[in-house]
Amino acid sequence: MKNLIAIGLLLCGIAVLVFGLPDKKSSLQVTEEQDLASESSDFPQLHGFFTADTLRTLTVSGENKSALKFHQVIYHDATSEYSALIFLEPKQQGISTLPTSSHADAWLELKQTGQSLSSANSILLGWWDNSQRARFYSNAQVWLQSPLAEMFPSETQTVWKQLSGGFGSDTKPSQQLAEWLLMDADDALQSIKTHFQEKTVKLVVSLDDLSRLSEMAALTNRPIPFETRIFSQADNLHTMITQVKRWSRNQASGSYLLQKISPMQIRAWRITSQAGENTLLAKLLPFTSTLTNPNEQLSLLMRSKSDNYLSLFQVL
Repeated sequence: MKNLIAIGLLLCGIAVLVFGLPDKKSSLQVTEEQDLASESSDFPQLHGFFTADTLRTLTVSGENKSALKFHQVIYHDATSEYSALIFLEPKQQGISTLPTSSHADAWLELKQTGQSLSSANSILLGWWDNSQRARFYSNAQVWLQSPLAEMFPSETQTVWKQLSGGFGSDTKPSQQLAEWLLMDADDALQSIKTHFQEKTVKLVVSLDDLSRLSEMAALTNRPIPFETRIFSQADNLHTMITQVKRWSRNQASGSYLLQKISPMQIRAWRITSQAGENTLLAKLLPFTSTLTNPNEQLSLLMRSKSDNYLSLFQVL
């Protein structure tokens, strides 16, 4: 658990598992906020289901004065105002923003799948940041829209309140989803079907959900069966993969997942127990054990082409 919470901001050229800001105990603050109105001639094409009113750029700085820029879209439906953290295409990003072209493409893929995410009889379950993006891009009927303050240490709650567009007050959906994700997949899926009964339930996950593990842990008493480490590619990709496989078998289950975070580095995740392999979160993400042994109660509707970043499932 200590390893997860102390991952560090990785601001020096390493793509940060964007929107995870994994070191949630660092001294973080929003040092700059810029709004770009939709009427502006240089307002980017966002490809959302909703017409955006404003694109807000929030610059978050840490103790070492390094900074990351986050993009937040402000939009309305017929009755209310909403916000969503989004990824911009590289040509639309500022020079200090992390390269996240595959992330932006993945969300457009989800929009273009044609899945009936906006159906009144359909409900989409995803962690709060995924839910925000899914709603903006596809008008999905989502179960979560905002995180809870208690997900974050008190010293960073001000930053997360700004990044998320505000904290929610109903604790039950977030706590229940965290429980489902970290419990045995078969038990979780039966519980989900009982809870939603006549609804068509879909689940969306991204690789960045692994950087939200401390948030899930804050809401449950369940163990976190995942660990992470960064590997350098150097000159030989085959050697690096061999190192990852050896690490994944060392005091762990042998199941692993890779995230590319720079041209020369990857972040590897391993599952630390057999019970961990059977959790719902592990069965939703492209771990090696899941790819060879998927859960029969889940139908994969879409997995993004680039790096398997984003996955959409339907509960059967």
